[in-house]
Amino acid sequence: MKKNGILITMVLLLTITAFSCGSSSSGSSPSDAVETLFKHIKAKDYDKAMSLFYFEEGEELSEADMQKVKALLMAESEEYEKKGGLKDIEIVEETVDSDGTSGEVDFKIIYGNGDEDKRNYDTKKVNGKWKLEM
Repeated sequence: MKKNGILITMVLLLTITAFSCGSSSSGSSPSDAVETLFKHIKAKDYDKAMSLFYFEEGEELSEADMQKVKALLMAESEEYEKKGGLKDIEIVEETVDSDGTSGEVDFKIIYGNGDEDKRNYDTKKVNGKWKLEM
């Protein structure tokens, strides 16, 4: 009987963990897209970070533009390292327009040395996923 209780508890914990991990997809909200961007930058996975951007017209980035963005992300990452690296991202406010296809995210970047920068991104839903405006 006791083994069944432990087994049920373990299954419940695994289920809860699986659902909570699944909800942090980069496409589920504008804030998730911003958090995912900085997760990729922190991991120095610039190719995945680039996939989160779009041009103002809603178009995906061309190959040449992707290389430019990658260079910018790498340079920005170096600047973060000068401040002790990325410690955390704090979402201050997220707004989504009534049509549910565009929004804005205000956030703080918290560096390893304790410095903070306030920033924001305009966002748009492109092909069902939230993207950050270039």
